[in-house]
Amino acid sequence: NCRTDVGPKSKVNVQRQKSAFPPNFVHSLDATHMLITATMCSKKNILFASVHDSYWTHAGSVEDMNILIRDAFVELHRQPILDQLLQFWKAHYGGLNMIQGARAKKVKLLPLPKRGIIDLEKVKNSPYFFD
Repeated sequence: NCRTDVGPKSKVNVQRQKSAFPPNFVHSLDATHMLITATMCSKKNILFASVHDSYWTHAGSVEDMNILIRDAFVELHRQPILDQLLQFWKAHYGGLNMIQGARAKKVKLLPLPKRGIIDLEKVKNSPYFFD
């Protein structure tokens, strides 16, 4: 669905924005994982091809690529991604008003939930992590 009449009087559908963000954010993480994996493969001269979350290489490189897929995942998810996202939102949207109908209210950014405990290194030994 493409709109070409976007202008100053165009309204943002707040509910659609809210419901679209989570899956799009997850897709961005998947794409980042793919890019890190592709970069690692390139550095090791491993042929890499993909569509969305399906990765390919030559049969002789599968084991090496499987190691790199896991290494890339750990590298990505060691980063404080949600913390960085919240700081970005606070810097850019924290003082703004959000218009809903005829009302305006301050954008309220809630604190992040408490981080759980997971040993990301275990991903490297998981046979079904990425299959």
